[in-house]
Amino acid sequence: MGMKTGSKKVRSRVLLRDTFTGVERWHENEYPYSEYLWEHGNNSCDCNRFMYFYPDSEEEFPCNVGESRFVIVRWEGEKTE
Repeated sequence: MGMKTGSKKVRSRVLLRDTFTGVERWHENEYPYSEYLWEHGNNSCDCNRFMYFYPDSEEEFPCNVGESRFVIVRWEGEKTE
């Protein structure tokens, strides 16, 4: 992928959907996509996905309770093995 956004090289990006509003936004990352991290690790939790989706918000969002509010629609770029 190797595109640049500002001074950061983007190696992967994830399209997230807020299931409450239906709004979708890309989260760009300088690291390859990790299926484990996004499905079972820190990036699988709504508290972290909320920060990616609303980076300027000062609201503290709770960790997953029941179904996830922020879901992955798709991802693009490099992927870890």
